[in-house]
Amino acid sequence: MRSLQEEPQADTRPGAAPPDDRGGIVDIVSPTSKRHQGQEKVVEFVLGGELYAIDLFDVREIVPFSKINSMPNVPTYIRGVISLRREITTIIDIRQILNVSKDQSVLEEKMRFIVLDERMTKKKMGILVDRVLNVSTVTKDEIDTKSTEMRRDNTYAKGIINRKVKIDGKDADQIIIWIDMRRIIQDIEKEI
Repeated sequence: MRSLQEEPQADTRPGAAPPDDRGGIVDIVSPTSKRHQGQEKVVEFVLGGELYAIDLFDVREIVPFSKINSMPNVPTYIRGVISLRREITTIIDIRQILNVSKDQSVLEEKMRFIVLDERMTKKKMGILVDRVLNVSTVTKDEIDTKSTEMRRDNTYAKGIINRKVKIDGKDADQIIIWIDMRRIIQDIEKEI
């Protein structure tokens, strides 16, 4: 399996869009983006040394880390707020919600905010991740939903993406946990 300390290889599959050289994917959901039958578009990212993904259509943009201002008397998973183009955006520490350990080797200033689509969140909101890898198209054959169905009541996993990749010229399996951001947002809204 690929070491997550190395820079990711560009995803050359059709529909993949690597992050830009400024460290963010800006306005990644364009008016021409659309769902294709039998395929899902996801944003892949790293948390605590593991690979995760969320639906591309739940994402507005990806931006570099900036200072997070703490908020008093909020749940611990709310990291605080940032000013994003003079708009206050609440930042969720998805690590705490998913119970993922922090990777101590990741510098905070290298982290990214995945800003979520306001049509889903009803307010300006983003999640803090260690690193964004790319946007990719996943086929239904690469998605296992049966493994997460038996624990549906207490997990935020929508499915497990299991695909073949080439690492150092050899075939390898790559496992990515596909997160249900809509369910997470629903649970956050019930709590706050």
